[in-house]
Amino acid sequence: MKNTILLLFLFFLACDSMNCIDDNDNDQNEIEWTKQASIPKDLRISAEVVTYNNEAYLMPGKGGSRFSIEPEILKYSNNIWSEIASYDGWANAGNSGAWINGDLIYLIGGLNGSGAPTDEVRSFSLNNTDFRTQNETPIPSGNRASVSSCNTDTKGYIGYGTSHNPDFQIEDNIWTYDFASGIWESIPSPSIDQAPHFSLMTSENNCVYLLFPSLAANNFYRWEEKSKEWMDLADFPGDTRTESVIVSTETHIYTGLGRTTLGDEHIYDDIWQYNIEKNEWVAFSQYPSTPFHSGFAFEMNNELFFGGGATTVIISSDSLNDEIYRVKVGN
Repeated sequence: MKNTILLLFLFFLACDSMNCIDDNDNDQNEIEWTKQASIPKDLRISAEVVTYNNEAYLMPGKGGSRFSIEPEILKYSNNIWSEIASYDGWANAGNSGAWINGDLIYLIGGLNGSGAPTDEVRSFSLNNTDFRTQNETPIPSGNRASVSSCNTDTKGYIGYGTSHNPDFQIEDNIWTYDFASGIWESIPSPSIDQAPHFSLMTSENNCVYLLFPSLAANNFYRWEEKSKEWMDLADFPGDTRTESVIVSTETHIYTGLGRTTLGDEHIYDDIWQYNIEKNEWVAFSQYPSTPFHSGFAFEMNNELFFGGGATTVIISSDSLNDEIYRVKVGN
């Protein structure tokens, strides 16, 4: 009997040392961040990134001063940045949403050169060398900036945004755009107590997820296409924040960074992981360098990339962030 107890003790001790017993999705000791090539120029905030054929494309965004715009489109490939075009559609040059369908990139809404929101939707093909844009059907509800967006294989989605400068009225209607027909369709909004001024959207396995990190309840939802309703998921457990980032893989969703909505003007460095199958959140990691808000995150080959944005709450050209960090999250 004593020998049996001894063997069991040694077995559990060995398992623990080899991480055989682990209820977490990740082992913090195995998370390794790697600094990538810095953004070489044309630094910006509130700019979307889309990926295509294992390359990432940084869309236009706002510069360091109030109404400055950085219209250049930058490509990231094999840890090298290059400028591929100067975007010709000033109407979507900052705070716009972005979709990708095949080789077509769509920019939705956003701010024009004078800082006013627009309802324009423009697309361009990555396979055309001149990158000239074409007009698509505009947003039916009118002008919209600070657009949350994502797409599935067949549809683009836009969520909450702001419409009228300087009042910044919140637009809480949600729309889908059919890539084949070019037709917009309104879908119901989640039932929440107040319309948030900031939201995040992402999609995975043709499912759309909507997060409200700026609300005290931190509501999190998934759109059910068959029943045409939002399914209430486990609430985001992190602190309330705005201007944070979101990115997804086949099995998990990651969100974090950003800044406080009110009060002490704090910028967060935490990143959280959501398990899609388990409907559970866990703390994933702390960002390894100076944290930022209004930046971007994207995924390629089971690796996540975080960067850009600004490192101070009061934005200036000196606070724009050129750093990019990569972390591997899958096999």
